[in-house]
Amino acid sequence: HLDALEAEVHNCVLTWFRSFFAKPLPLSLTALVWDHYFVGGEMFVYRAAVGILRVLSPRLLGMDQESALGLLLGRLDGHLPDTAAVLEAMHQVKVP
Repeated sequence: HLDALEAEVHNCVLTWFRSFFAKPLPLSLTALVWDHYFVGGEMFVYRAAVGILRVLSPRLLGMDQESALGLLLGRLDGHLPDTAAVLEAMHQVKVP
């Protein structure tokens, strides 16, 4: 859907990476991402990004490009389900 809207999701994800998820995520979830990174390594960063996109996908599918990019570049507080559901989505991502 985002490809069809010509949204540059990679720029959004790079913003997440540069802030190590501190910009978009609530502090409690950011701390858990950091914990998993320190324990499991750098691949968790990619799993976290894909997991967040998966959790947000139902909402993103109904948005135009401007709204989707606004969501992805802003704070995600209030747009994510509970922390456990987001972490589960991150852990379900398979990285080769």
